[in-house]
Amino acid sequence: MKKYLKILWDITAGHRGTYLFSFILQFFIVIVMLLSTFMTKILVDTIMLVPPSGPIDAFLTDLFGGQAFLSENLWVFSVIILGLGFSRALMFFFRMYLRGVVETNIGREMQLKLFYHIERLPYPALKKAKSGDYIQTCTRDEETVRSFITRQVFGVSYALFIVTISFTLLMTLSPKIALVTIAILPIMFVYSYFLIRRVR
Repeated sequence: MKKYLKILWDITAGHRGTYLFSFILQFFIVIVMLLSTFMTKILVDTIMLVPPSGPIDAFLTDLFGGQAFLSENLWVFSVIILGLGFSRALMFFFRMYLRGVVETNIGREMQLKLFYHIERLPYPALKKAKSGDYIQTCTRDEETVRSFITRQVFGVSYALFIVTISFTLLMTLSPKIALVTIAILPIMFVYSYFLIRRVR
């Protein structure tokens, strides 16, 4: 594991700030997305005059004026949900832009390093290899590594963020539902592991 982390650390040299900021943006995108869904729950509770069922629920209800105020001004929910949606879209745009910048720069630097290495290989090694083998292998490997760093790592972090934050929100509302929901994850993980292994 240390070996792969070191490789990741070396490859992202010079772009670590942008790379880290992309993760921070992704974290806030997940929070805003879940808050938007959570506001729908508060809207239904307000219409049905059901009191807040958890600390986060109560905090958000009080933050926007309390249940009595919200029940008389339902338009506030439209503004809040639209505002959250706009914020999420804006953060998503910046995250995709940053990811594109990092992906392009890392890809270019890896290509330069690989081609620099190929140019300095001994002549007998180049003579033995088939025409285009080194270039084709380097190009394929560079694309694989770049895809892992800029896409798959973000996919894993997104899954971790959404599971962790959703579980936390559910725990504040109903610990039983939260535990039942999280209990399915190990089964899904084992099933996915063996399925992917079999396909490969």
